[in-house]
Amino acid sequence: MTATFISAGEGQPLIFLHGIGSTGRAWQHQVDHFSENYLAVGLDLPGYGGTPPLAENNFETLSHWLKETLDENGWIQPILVGNSYGGMIIQEFLYLYPNLTAAAVLFGTSPAFGKKDGEWQQNYIRARLEPFENGATMEELVPDMLKGLTGSKATEAGLKAAAEDIVRVPVETFCTSVVTLLLFDRRKNLPNIDIPTLLLVGSEDRNAPPKMMAKTATYIPNSQFAEMDGLGHIAHIEDPAVFNAELDKFLQTAL
Repeated sequence: MTATFISAGEGQPLIFLHGIGSTGRAWQHQVDHFSENYLAVGLDLPGYGGTPPLAENNFETLSHWLKETLDENGWIQPILVGNSYGGMIIQEFLYLYPNLTAAAVLFGTSPAFGKKDGEWQQNYIRARLEPFENGATMEELVPDMLKGLTGSKATEAGLKAAAEDIVRVPVETFCTSVVTLLLFDRRKNLPNIDIPTLLLVGSEDRNAPPKMMAKTATYIPNSQFAEMDGLGHIAHIEDPAVFNAELDKFLQTAL
């Protein structure tokens, strides 16, 4: 399956995976910045951008898709950076293919979503699906989405870019991805991640709280934890300079 992506530079692949309400184009600032030293790639996940959806969408099939994409493009020993949903895909990929990645950045993500019949999980799913069942469009939901995704120090340019990115997401793809979150749980595999790993989060991230991210880091042997002040769940768009500085620091020290 052919994946669409933005890319620039050459050298070791630095692959960016987006969240459920985003696209590969959200990583444009990172692709521009890191292309000086890497082959920087912002991937469109299945169903996003020009990448075809999967017949069956779950974290195992998404990880197999990622493996096929790496193989098709000759991207060997990549550094994988994943935001939220993208970070979950990376965790599943590290479980299924433990020797194919040079380093990982788990950004604003969680090692588990929880049980399928849990009250919190069901409320989360319902809150995101009901507006579309009632006929809402992505454009209409942008203001509410931004409130839940961004922090107090998000730049005006970042908020504008985030809004533009949200409306690129097909409603069907968004809903499929939300449901896919159910049953994700790779907590038991955290101690087996033996590559340099950065746990990165905005201090005002309400979807992947810093306290949870810091605790997750304690289970991964070769990990670092970093927090970005005043930013939320999509810090790479809210203030690319702050995000890029943290990622630069990790790449320089860990590799």
